[in-house]
Amino acid sequence: MLPFSQVFALGVNNAAVAATPSITFRTGYSNGANASSYTFASCDFGAAPGVGETREVFVTIEWYQGAVATRTLSSVTIGGVAAALETPYSSGVLQAMCVARAVVPTGATGDVVPTFSAAVASCSIATYRVMNRANVGMGASDSGSASASGTTSGGVSGIDVAAGGFVLSVAGWNNTVSAPSMSGLTGATSDVFNTPENTGYAAHGSTPLQAAASAGNTITWTWTTTRTGFMAAWAF
Repeated sequence: MLPFSQVFALGVNNAAVAATPSITFRTGYSNGANASSYTFASCDFGAAPGVGETREVFVTIEWYQGAVATRTLSSVTIGGVAAALETPYSSGVLQAMCVARAVVPTGATGDVVPTFSAAVASCSIATYRVMNRANVGMGASDSGSASASGTTSGGVSGIDVAAGGFVLSVAGWNNTVSAPSMSGLTGATSDVFNTPENTGYAAHGSTPLQAAASAGNTITWTWTTTRTGFMAAWAF
């Protein structure tokens, strides 16, 4: 049997490990129907938090406006919890995008329900499990958007990221392209390429937690077919 002091020390160390911050991409979903509300059922949120942990579920959302520029994202629920919405970005009559986030304390899966001011032409999402943020519940520290016309890449510039922070990004196109890549920060990756319809394609990407703070980053999306695209990025 270990001495009491060693048992106590092991308990402290295990608690510290359990509370380690992290971000993991879970799964992407899409729906090509015209609708004012979508229910993405039983989405993957990752394992529920353990004792002493906090779990936030982040959802990146892209919707195709359907040639109408007045559609807005009214609300989102994540596992039945009302989500906070980050500043949305819209290209007008083409794609628009946003990030929703909520502290979801129970359940490895749950419904994600985005509701719009009126019917849109399609919607796609990606879910992320974010554990043990020091600033749980805090919104984006920086964000931006960009457009690209008749080219094979586009970038959101001027994104500042804190040490231990991460970036979520979404890019959308007005027609078919190949699965794109995302770059601009250590470990940046395109997590999922959703194709709900032939006029509303979207990619969702993220970075791992960054080891050091950095300023003025450009989050770049690159694809192989010349298209008009729109992209946004949020730093947390």
